[in-house]
Amino acid sequence: MADSGGHNFPGNAIQVSAGASATLSSASLSNGYTGNISGPSTATLTISGPVSFSVTGTPQLSGFSGLVVIPSGSQLRFSSTTGSNGNGSANATFQVDGTLNTRNSGGAGGVVLGGLSGAGKVQGQTNTTTGSVNFFVGANNLDTTFSGVISNGTNGTAILTKNGTGTLTLSGANTYTGATTVNAGTLKITGSLTATSSVTAASSGTLFLSGGTITSGVTIQSGGTLTGNGTITGNLSNAGTVSCGTGSNLVVNGNITNTGFMQFTAGSGVQCTGTFTNSGILDVTTGLQTLPANFTNTGTVYDSSSIKIQQIAQAGSVIQFDLFTLQGHNYQLQRTASLASPSWTNVGSAVAGNNTTQTLTDSSAAGSQYFYRIVVSP
Repeated sequence: MADSGGHNFPGNAIQVSAGASATLSSASLSNGYTGNISGPSTATLTISGPVSFSVTGTPQLSGFSGLVVIPSGSQLRFSSTTGSNGNGSANATFQVDGTLNTRNSGGAGGVVLGGLSGAGKVQGQTNTTTGSVNFFVGANNLDTTFSGVISNGTNGTAILTKNGTGTLTLSGANTYTGATTVNAGTLKITGSLTATSSVTAASSGTLFLSGGTITSGVTIQSGGTLTGNGTITGNLSNAGTVSCGTGSNLVVNGNITNTGFMQFTAGSGVQCTGTFTNSGILDVTTGLQTLPANFTNTGTVYDSSSIKIQQIAQAGSVIQFDLFTLQGHNYQLQRTASLASPSWTNVGSAVAGNNTTQTLTDSSAAGSQYFYRIVVSP
């Protein structure tokens, strides 16, 4: 369907069939499309040129569950995102290689993008009055990667809210200044958030720093998670879980406050330029054993010295080792017949730590001399 210009506002409903493709094109943003578009998950809608969706109070793509393609050089503008309904589609994936933005600032409904991929631009509103637009991304529960840039509009602030169970990966240099909230699923940062006002992982959300950088304060709420490694320039407040591994460090250029659970494994650690106050649980059992000089503890710290056998018991050919185990670690009993040239073999299966005392058992210890060890990983 094409519109040649001249301030036209066609309103024909468009149904894209399963496996089919449709193209919506326009010569100018002065034109506006006022109809509704529907189609299943296997349908494709391509935006060609500058296309403006112009209806107030009705998400014009709410019935579309397929792929919305905005090629390089094309633009999709939602002229109105006011009210509780906003615009966009919770089920569609938007492949933005061109530009997706809004004309006006948004109401509570904002702009709903079921999924976001591509390498283009997602921008806030461009009207002459100032205002903010919330981009709700991820409700279709798919894993997507956006390598482009999310930024403010000409006169408005962009806000990002991650919904849905999937993973949204941001690998570009994003410059929007509104808040970032991970309500559900995972927001993975391999690029940067250089100007966001705050980053919050809510009770069902995971913030995954995969070598990325965040320039703002980060808050992990109870039930929320921060994982991976990277750099935070701002304060980190954790009431949930911080879990870092793979031998790399979490760098915090600011203060750290931990009232929840923090765990550094596989040789990883934390660098902190400000104060580090722990009143929760800090586990560095297999991580770096050196804590920042400005570390203050009123909680619990587990390090390598915390791995202790509490009791050893033998009855005939059965020998048992009791020890306290921590969540996030596996405990594997091993034995060897000689320490001169040891050949360590696993005894039974590894036991997953659960913050209780558990028993590791060798049921075939009769008739020989064995030396034992317990390997903790990661």
